[in-house]
Parts: sequence; structure tokens; C-alpha cells
Amino acid sequence: SIMLMCQKWREQFNIFSKNHPKSAKIKNRGAWAKKYYALCFSKKKAIRSRTVNESICKEAFDELM
Repeated sequence: SIMLMCQKWREQFNIFSKNHPKSAKIKNRGAWAKKYYALCFSKKKAIRSRTVNESICKEAFDELM
């Protein structure tokens, strides 16, 4: 599930950076990545799932960014 989260973060962040090139969130990529991973794990825990799936990743990214 960690590999999936990393892969989805990179894919979605590249799209975000192309759509919003002047966003300040691009400069602090590492801090936002940590927040994203924490949010994914908390959402996984909230729905009592064993693994993180693509819908959790997308939902967390949309909520955070």
C-alpha cells in the first residue's frame, strides 16, 4: 500500500503542478507529501480497511490540494 501511495502521489502531484504552476505548494513538496501519507493512513483507519486503495489516495489528494 505504501508503494501505491507513493505512485499516486507522484502522478497526481505532476498533474497539479502543471495545472497550478505558481502555487506555493510546489515549493514545499516534501511537507505536503508527509501530510498526504498521514491523511491516507487516517482515512484507511477510519474505514477500517486493511490496505490503502486508489480511491483513498485520490480522495486524500483532492482534500489536501
